[in-house]
Amino acid sequence: MPQRSPKPKRLLSVRALEVLKAMRSDPEANGELVCSGIEVWVGLERTSHSILKKLLQLCLVSKESNPGGYDIYILNSDGRQIIDDPTYEPPIVDILRKKAGTSIQARDLLDQIGVE
Repeated sequence: MPQRSPKPKRLLSVRALEVLKAMRSDPEANGELVCSGIEVWVGLERTSHSILKKLLQLCLVSKESNPGGYDIYILNSDGRQIIDDPTYEPPIVDILRKKAGTSIQARDLLDQIGVE
């Protein structure tokens, strides 16, 4: 029986990828993720703060502004790239890997985002 090649490892959960896709395509989202305290919204749909944290750690969204106490995050070029190719690794991952040999913080961050 032929062996299957292993699936490429993905950095994002299915839900995190759905959030990015909604940011890009949902007219209600207007390309934004809005955070107020612990509430995080993409369009009219609420999502978890842990997804926002993961997107920020991987530098897939960028903070745009802070009107009236709300934090607004927009999809950046790495975020768009990972939507089109879920196996894409943003440059921050390679930078952290290079620093992991000498930096405890880099190793900890790689562990937090689930990268070897």
